[in-house]
Amino acid sequence: MAYPVDFGSWLSIGEARVELKVWPGDFLASLKDGRLQQQCAALHEAQLGGLLIEGPFPSCAPDGSILDGQFQRKWKLDAILEYLMTIQDSGIKLLFSPRMSLTPMVLDAALCWWEHGRHQSLYQRPAASWEWGEPSDREQAIYFLQGLPGIGPTYAEALHNEGEVWETLEKIRDGSLRVRGIGPKMREAMQRVLAIRPKP
Repeated sequence: MAYPVDFGSWLSIGEARVELKVWPGDFLASLKDGRLQQQCAALHEAQLGGLLIEGPFPSCAPDGSILDGQFQRKWKLDAILEYLMTIQDSGIKLLFSPRMSLTPMVLDAALCWWEHGRHQSLYQRPAASWEWGEPSDREQAIYFLQGLPGIGPTYAEALHNEGEVWETLEKIRDGSLRVRGIGPKMREAMQRVLAIRPKP
């Protein structure tokens, strides 16, 4: 089956095919007009398929809207991440290059990785030479919760005491969160960040 391609936007070397999308303009435009879906189908036909996103990724407004220079796009970061995770889950490798001058190095590294075959380096590292201690999700959860508007370490710890992170986010979404010091305005600000329309 023949798929339309942007001439000069893809590279085919041996069994590998890499599609290039410049961020954000070309990537977002190809999502909107359907080219990206067709190009991903073509990548599936290649034995080794990669999608290379070139450019400073991502730059966002406080509400999560994608920024293109000084212009704010209608696309939100969460929607873009869902697309990228779907692409990756389909078996296409995601590659990133912060600028055009580094793209040849990124492509070379990807091709070397593909040629290497089986990869086990993460599992064959020597054991740690000191005690790491017991793993804990508490610090990571508190750090994550501080990404919500108006939430510093103290409020993040209080939110963490509400339960698992996902339980806390669900309480924020449905408006049932009750933490001392967090009023309606702060709850609405958190709901906006989570792309949830505040309840009246």
